[in-house]
Parts: sequence; C-alpha cells; structure tokens
Amino acid sequence: MSGLALLWRDPVLRLAVGLMILNGTLWASFGPFVALLAVETFALGDSGYAAVLAISTLVGVTASVWIGITADQRASRRSMAIGTCALAFAGLAMMVIAQGQITFLIFHILLFPVASTIFGQIFTLARLAASAYPEQDRNTITAGVRAAISLPFVLVLPLWSIALSRGVPLTGVYPMALVFSGAMLAVVWRYWPQDARAGWSDAPSGLSVWSALTELANPGLALRLGALGAVAAMPALYVMTLALILTKDGGRAESDPGLFFGLVAGAEVPAMLLMAYVGRHVARLPLILFGAGLSTVFLLALPLVAGSALVWILILPLALAHGVLLPVPITYLQDMLAKRPGTGTSLLALQGLIGNILAAAAFALGTAISGYPLVMVFGAVIGLGGAVTLFWLDRIRN
Repeated sequence: MSGLALLWRDPVLRLAVGLMILNGTLWASFGPFVALLAVETFALGDSGYAAVLAISTLVGVTASVWIGITADQRASRRSMAIGTCALAFAGLAMMVIAQGQITFLIFHILLFPVASTIFGQIFTLARLAASAYPEQDRNTITAGVRAAISLPFVLVLPLWSIALSRGVPLTGVYPMALVFSGAMLAVVWRYWPQDARAGWSDAPSGLSVWSALTELANPGLALRLGALGAVAAMPALYVMTLALILTKDGGRAESDPGLFFGLVAGAEVPAMLLMAYVGRHVARLPLILFGAGLSTVFLLALPLVAGSALVWILILPLALAHGVLLPVPITYLQDMLAKRPGTGTSLLALQGLIGNILAAAAFALGTAISGYPLVMVFGAVIGLGGAVTLFWLDRIRN
C-alpha cells in the first residue's frame, strides 16, 4: 500500500490529515494578514512588528520544547493536544470580544505561540502512527500530512481577497478564525487516541527535563539545527514581507497578498507530493540545496517585479522551493532523535525559532539601512548559506 493511500486508510493518519486541514484553515484565516494588522491596523510599525515576531517565536519554541519533553516523559499526548487547542480558542475569543492593541500583543506574543505547538504535536502523532510502515512510506506520509495544511489556503485566501476588496475590515479575520479553532478543539477532544490504548509502542522516556535539554545541546545536532534554521529564514521572510512589499512597494491592493498566498499554497500541494516522489531517488541534502536556490531566486526577484504582472510568475519557483523546504526538514529532524518523537518533533520549533529570529534580524536591519529589497538580499544570503553549511557538515560526517 502506498504512503498516500495509508493517509486515508489508517484512521490515525486520516485524523492527522484532517487536523492539518483544520489547522491550515485556522492559520489561513488570519496568519497572512498579521503583518498588515501589526504595522497598520494596530499601529506597531516595522520595528514593533519585528519585536512581536522575535518574542512570539521565543515563547512558541519554549512551549514546544517543554511540551515535547514532557509528553515523551509521560508518554501522554492527548491532554497536551486538548490544552493547546483550548488556548487558541480562548485567545481568539478574546480578540473578537475585546479587540485592541494590548489584546493583539497578548494574543500574538503569548497565547497563540503556545497554541500553535499543535502543529508539531500532529506530526508527532503521525510519526507514531507511521512507525508501523516502511521508511519509504513514512517519508511520503510526512510529505502528505505537511501538504494537507496548504490545501485550505487555496480556497480561504482567495475568498478573503474578495471579501477585503468589497470592504470587509481586516480585523474581520478573527471571528472566522474563532469558528475553525472551535471545530479543531472539538475534533481533538473527540478523536485524538487515548494514550493507553494507542496502537503503537510509546514508552515513557525516563529522561529528566535537564537530561533532555542536554541531549539537544549535542554539538553535531546543534550545528545541523542551526543550519536548518538559517534555511527556514527564507520561508519566514516570505510570510513576513510579502504583504508589505506588494502593497507598499508594489502599490497593490490589500486583497492581492491573500490571492498570492492562496495561489502559492495551491501550487505547494502538488509540489510537495512531487518532491516526496523525487526524494525516493535523490538524497535529502541535495534536495534542500535545490529548494534554497529556488527560494533565493524568489526573494531577490520579488521586490523587482512587485508592481508588475511578472510577480505572478514567481509562484512556480516558490512553490517548488517550499515543496522541499517545508516537508523534508521534518523527517531530517525527527530522525536525529528517533527514539523520542515528541522531543524530536520539537526540533521543528527550534528550527523555526532560529529561522524567525534570523528573518526578524534581516527585516530590522534591512529596513533600518534601506528598505524591503535589502531585507530580501539578507534573507537570501542567510538561507543559501545555511543550506551549503548543512551539506558541508554532512559531507564531513560521511
């Protein structure tokens, strides 16, 4: 049975895909608009937005590592999933009921970063369920689960593009996100497997928090994680700057970034599945180099064509780049701590922390010196340098 067929036939993998679709719908409802909300609607400015990104990432990664280590210690995953989904629902309810700059900061700096750890928890669930299948199938399963989060963007963002063009206020994204957050909480509560009755081996790790953290400080692991974090700065900068570049530098309407995000997300799904197939024949590190090269092309070209019709051509190289850079590092990181799936998956958050901090630094420095084009140059240098470093580190090891 192929890896993609297993995503439908295995009930736990089917749950993981369904949760990723709901999670993608939730994120698509407001995530791509956070830059505009922070800079313009809630008047934080470019420097304030960069600070929100850096602090929220630090909070999120701390929560992710703690949840991963604690879940491995106790082999208890269901309660963590319910708790983080409930936090997202509570935070979005707060944004709907008492909207304002302070509420925005509390939600985006504290509540949502912790709640967003559900992303890694779903991958841990998929990893455990996929452990019964051959390695080739596990790689395809990971790519399929990761692709599922992009599916909602194809529909949700074009709809938001239409709504915004017809005068719906940008803050209207929060009530819609609240609806999907409630749906996700209900599905996790009803269908997430009971830990004691799960159909796989998931013994408690027995490691203390300090021992688990010491394990993460292994030099070989830390260097590779840092290199992958630099690569992750490229997709982070795309999300961080697209709306600002298209509207401020390109002079486009607020609806255009949503349309662009949606088209990219739609193209990412077949790109991830294509790269999962290619990955059966090509090693992971050359694939990561390829993806970083394509992302470099996108970052450097975007400011040059933001105001012209040529900007839409950039969707293809970006989707192919993300077809590699989004799913491939997941299995790479999980394999580095294969016996501790929660902690191993939490490395995704550490990778994201490094990537977001580097992206935020590129954003702050680039805008302070010149503007968004220089931001993209810094991002390209950081990301491509990380991919080359990772390739070099593994060649030394071999």
